[in-house]
Amino acid sequence: MTGRDRYELAEIQDGTKLVHQKWTSARGVLRIMEPFMRRALLPRLTERLGGIKRILEEGEGERG
Repeated sequence: MTGRDRYELAEIQDGTKLVHQKWTSARGVLRIMEPFMRRALLPRLTERLGGIKRILEEGEGERG
């Protein structure tokens, strides 16, 4: 299985907007399992996005 993530950060009036896109694909017979694999990855993705949010919020006072 291969995967690719794309993150976009954009400054908005009240802070920063984070947009995340994820693409996953499997080859051969594993292709049938793609929806289940994606579902299994969701908790890790949610945790990763929470970590990015914390980093952005902690660095908020460091802006120049």
